[in-house]
Amino acid sequence: MGPTVCVVSVGTTSKKIAKVMTELDLPAAFVFKEVLINDASEIDGDFGNYDVLFSSGNNARMLRRYLDQPVISISPSMYDILLACSQARRYTATPVLLTHSEAFSNNELGKIANMLAVEIVHEEYDRTDTGAIEEIVRKYKAMGQECIIGSGLVCEFAEKHRMRSIYLFPEETIRASLATAAEMAASIFQKRSQNLYLTSVINSAKTGIVMVNADGVAFLANPMARQCVEAGDQPVEGRHIAAFLDRDSAEFIMAAGAKTRFFKEFNGYPHSIEIHPIITRGEVTDRLLFIEDLNLIRNTEHEFRREDRARKGFIAKYDFTEYRSVNRDFRHFLSIAKSFAKTEEPIVILGETGAGKEVLAQSIHNHSSRAGKAFVAVNCAAIPDNLLESELFGYSDGAFTGAKKGGKEGYFEMAHTGTIFLDEIGEMNVMLQSKLLRVIQERQVLRVGATKLIPFDARIIVATNENLWRLVESGSFRKDLYYRLNVLELEIPPLRERRGDTLALFEDFSRRLSPSMWELVRESTDELALLLSSYPWPGNVRELENFVRMLVAYWHSEMRPGDLLSLIDSMLNRKRARCGSAGLPSSRPGRQEPPVRMRPGGERPPADRPGLLKSGEERQIRETLARCDGNVIRTAEILGIHRTTLWRKLKRFEQEPEH
Repeated sequence: MGPTVCVVSVGTTSKKIAKVMTELDLPAAFVFKEVLINDASEIDGDFGNYDVLFSSGNNARMLRRYLDQPVISISPSMYDILLACSQARRYTATPVLLTHSEAFSNNELGKIANMLAVEIVHEEYDRTDTGAIEEIVRKYKAMGQECIIGSGLVCEFAEKHRMRSIYLFPEETIRASLATAAEMAASIFQKRSQNLYLTSVINSAKTGIVMVNADGVAFLANPMARQCVEAGDQPVEGRHIAAFLDRDSAEFIMAAGAKTRFFKEFNGYPHSIEIHPIITRGEVTDRLLFIEDLNLIRNTEHEFRREDRARKGFIAKYDFTEYRSVNRDFRHFLSIAKSFAKTEEPIVILGETGAGKEVLAQSIHNHSSRAGKAFVAVNCAAIPDNLLESELFGYSDGAFTGAKKGGKEGYFEMAHTGTIFLDEIGEMNVMLQSKLLRVIQERQVLRVGATKLIPFDARIIVATNENLWRLVESGSFRKDLYYRLNVLELEIPPLRERRGDTLALFEDFSRRLSPSMWELVRESTDELALLLSSYPWPGNVRELENFVRMLVAYWHSEMRPGDLLSLIDSMLNRKRARCGSAGLPSSRPGRQEPPVRMRPGGERPPADRPGLLKSGEERQIRETLARCDGNVIRTAEILGIHRTTLWRKLKRFEQEPEH
């Protein structure tokens, strides 16, 4: 709601004001109240809600008497009276002017009478009493007067008794008075808004603010100041500062002639008090005190550091949109992970090295209600046992030799409101596992060397490439911790079991790392798929990405598709030779798969079929390929056929139905 003016008038005056208002563009809203006021009982309590009151005559006089708001009244000028009397002379030789008392003096009327060379009859009324006003009009009617000058009420009664009337306030006067009222209302509204804004700022400040006059008496104090000095329900305003500070502090404040600061304890907590003298005409008239709780400052600093950590690296960069998969089973696995993300339960992620356990953990975090908050990843195997406890739970000041002054937050505190990811959880020693169990159960951490528990709120996700239950059976992992953590479990399938994804991921990495190389190799995607599926990728997605990076380093623009395929085949052979058959898993435990798969997805090639170049050709090719550990070039040389011919035959073997 903006600036508002309340018009208090009746009858003709209200109509005149409303008519003039339609011609003006004023910076305030106007509200009309039709009322005649003779005493305080007739003043509506609603009047206090308006910035300015606008009235005339006795109404204006009564509003000024009983209310504090500014009142703008329509007061006739000498020119208005002169104009009205000049008009009245056309109807009578002796104009009658009827006004409330104190409207203007008889001296002013005498001057006008002399100017017009006419006698002016002036009569006043003390109250806005309609009966009394009508009686006066009736009296002059009986005396033979034909015209009367006055306010709206006077004109209405004159017309009622068939007398001519002249309204005392011309439109020019009303227009000027309305403009004055609107401008004043706008100014008052602006200042009040500024004061309310300033008061709101002062009252919501986290710093205590006290204004002290030259006598040491506080005349302004915000809620934080009352809290700092422990005033309770007692007001700080109106009391000498020595009443809530000790006398020495009060004397120090009153003696300060320049900005200064000192420290004082309230209820055992340290506070800073900053003094700002207010100087007027070379003298200190008031003093502004800023009182700050140093513990609150430290807590604010901790909050800042927490947000700063999120900005600097404790954030989850990956989400589910990063995944590239054409494998139906793996896409179903991702849909389950998304549904787990919507819960607050702990999650155990199982998977081989390089399968993307942290990428999955970050994706779950970014798909949860904690997205945007801190994501703190901790590799339990990378931190020595004697340091892991202090890193996870933090430590207090002086907890051990070399401890950071002031102590240090642990990863659980850093992950507050976010997610903590404990990778390689199986590497944690049993003693620390028992402490971790209690932290997870109680949702509180106790810093090393501290005596105060600190609550935290963080989603817990753990990961391992080991079989946790076997660790429980061997006694190297606590059973109770296992059941506390293993609420939701996700096992990432190895890349060798994600049929079709090896080629899809190879394409994705190639497009990103070297689009021109991909444009070359895409011409031979069938041969590429066979090559890639012939290797089990024990390092999973990470190994495949590193393989593409190495391939990009070897590649140059003069290569042809066949050259690039030969390079890929050669690189894969070197990897086989380096790792050995024992280092190349063919399947997850419990399943038997051939070490070399010629078809993506792990299916065995079809059996022999007739119609080849010679009897048993397919069996011979596959046996030779197996003896060469999947080396297509070497197989082609042994069989005495061109490499391209061998690719074509292998592709046909894949497409033809079994007999």
